[in-house]
Amino acid sequence: MSYTKTVFITDADQDIGLAWASYFAKKGYEVIGTTSDASNSNNLEKQGAKVIELDIKNENSILSLPSKLKGQKIDLLINNIEETNEHLSVIKSLLPNIALGKNPYIVKITSNENNLNEKIDENDIVNQYVHYPVLHLNTNTIQSNMPNEESKTSDNIVNHMANILKQYEDDLPSNESDLQSTENDFQSNDDSTSKEPVEFFIKVVDENKQNEQNKQNELKEQKEQKDKSLNKEKSLKFEKIWNYKFILLFITNFLMMATFYAAVPIIPIYCQEIGITGSKIGVILTAMSVTIVLFRPVAGYILDNFNRYRVFVIFLTLLSLPYLGFAFVKSFVLLVFIRLYTGIIFSVSGSSTLTLAGDLLPVTKIREGINRFALTISLGMAAGPFVGIQVQDHVGSRESFLVLFALSILAIICVSFCKIPYPPIRRKRFRIADSFYRPALPFMFNMIFIMVPFGSVLSYSSIFAQELGISVATPYFYVCLVAGMLVSKFSTQKLIDQGRHKMLVYTCLLILMITLVTYYKLSTITHFLISGVFLGGCYGILQPLFQSFVTSTSPPPKRGVANATYLLSYDIGIGIGVLLNGFFQEKIGLNKGFALNGIPVIIGCIIYGIYTEKYYCRLKESFKK
Repeated sequence: MSYTKTVFITDADQDIGLAWASYFAKKGYEVIGTTSDASNSNNLEKQGAKVIELDIKNENSILSLPSKLKGQKIDLLINNIEETNEHLSVIKSLLPNIALGKNPYIVKITSNENNLNEKIDENDIVNQYVHYPVLHLNTNTIQSNMPNEESKTSDNIVNHMANILKQYEDDLPSNESDLQSTENDFQSNDDSTSKEPVEFFIKVVDENKQNEQNKQNELKEQKEQKDKSLNKEKSLKFEKIWNYKFILLFITNFLMMATFYAAVPIIPIYCQEIGITGSKIGVILTAMSVTIVLFRPVAGYILDNFNRYRVFVIFLTLLSLPYLGFAFVKSFVLLVFIRLYTGIIFSVSGSSTLTLAGDLLPVTKIREGINRFALTISLGMAAGPFVGIQVQDHVGSRESFLVLFALSILAIICVSFCKIPYPPIRRKRFRIADSFYRPALPFMFNMIFIMVPFGSVLSYSSIFAQELGISVATPYFYVCLVAGMLVSKFSTQKLIDQGRHKMLVYTCLLILMITLVTYYKLSTITHFLISGVFLGGCYGILQPLFQSFVTSTSPPPKRGVANATYLLSYDIGIGIGVLLNGFFQEKIGLNKGFALNGIPVIIGCIIYGIYTEKYYCRLKESFKK
């Protein structure tokens, strides 16, 4: 008994689809063709085809296909559809009809074959070979070039592709005995996919569509996140650097840093007063440095995944508590725990202000603004010890901590008038790999060497002056340190704004190295104070300048972790300086120890010249793009 094959062709009323209908009608197939507009079906009807109206953009139209076909078998489905999702939806809707066919095929024609106006370099037939009751999901792509441009008419293209299809078409059964043989062969197959072929295919199609939907949702979320960041950036930007919020944050950061470093010279004296001496004082002093280094990466995560303003206010408040603790606690163990706690809190609060300042500044003025704002760190580090020594001399150690507590409360009040709005933030899971901002690592590494002498100066200047018999000049040394920072900052700000940072870095590193070497012969108060001016001048430029390198090349969502990564250079560099000079004091004396601090400066200068300067220029250009 003969078997009439049925072909179902989508978009069969014109171009390639119509040519396919004519081709299969001549071969004796029963042709069913779809059209998006029933009024354009005349040419299709002339081929003796059954016409069905189908809008592939309408899901309901696709789902209604089985009811329009009323149990009609389909042996060959030619899906003349470009979009993948609609292609799969049509297949899924027609699966009951395809299951009625014998040894059916599904053929998808790509967009090149569908559009005659496009240049056809390759004619791909994507064939999904479907047996019933067994389903093979293997996909084969066949590529073949047309001989020449003149031959690219609808009929010629169809004939060309039909020759490619012939190898598959020959497999279609032509009589009932062939059908029975084919069915028996596949019923004996033990493949797990043969048990429920239609259900399996539906599952695959649904998974494919779900994956496509997930990709679209992911792209949509990324776009929404980017829009939120841009909106936040616009809402927080002001035309001028010195807007009132920036000024309040500037004052707050100076108060926080000055208060924090004012405690440094008071703690050793207070410990001696309550009976803690020797190495135990060193343990109390260094305990904080350990937790600062350990928790800086966590600080970056917190700032990038929570409301930065609220985080800063909370941690600034928590930072005021250790000053009360030192005023009333006399136990060595408890004081160590207070210092460990202080390091954890300061790792977040110390990183917050730079990140907030970057969010307040106009995009085009981030480098200049951060360069000014970072001066509060240098000034706080220099002015804090002076304030601490003066307060301790006048009111005593215990009362000094109460004064520092009052100053920290003043900083909290100041920042409370600087409310900075932030949109809701989509939080990410904490990962160690995300705790460091890799583009900031070269700046951090370079700055570690430059900060080693600064740690030595902060920690041992008073002891050094005492050894020379000029301790009376110690408070004035810190005044000179601050004065040098201010003079250098304001006298070179125009050069910084003009982008002449390279000349400034080399000049400062040279002066810094020479100043440290002269410590070898330092013996007078005048020399001591002049060295303070030069040291303050160099660090008043270098610290803000490197900070601006980092912030100006970091995207807003990454500024928290970028600043936390960079500030590790302060913690590590100062820590190394303290340890080295402690060793030098015992072995060779502080004169030679300060002079040897010039070696890290030379290393830092070499690193900057060989790599950091070029790296910053590349990063700046890519960030602009």
